[in-house]
Amino acid sequence: MATRTITLPVQAISRRKVYAFGVDAGNDANGNPRRGWFIYAPDGTWLGFLDEEYWGTSILRRAFPGAVELANRVPTTPGTYRDLKREAPEFWR
Repeated sequence: MATRTITLPVQAISRRKVYAFGVDAGNDANGNPRRGWFIYAPDGTWLGFLDEEYWGTSILRRAFPGAVELANRVPTTPGTYRDLKREAPEFWR
């Protein structure tokens, strides 16, 4: 299995406090996770979407070391997850 290198933008490697709101649509037919996090600044500014892939919540600690306040993860349908992800700019692809 190949290792994927993640490149995060400079603003993501920040110690500023951010809030994360998770969505969970389970796994697709191939077993791939459909989970991600909407990232907000303390003032409510929407910063973007972070696809969790196989990283789990550790992707948040990797992107925002020591600066994440987690909210609960909300179950959603695959269609809603796809629509939410499409609307949000991602931190990395």
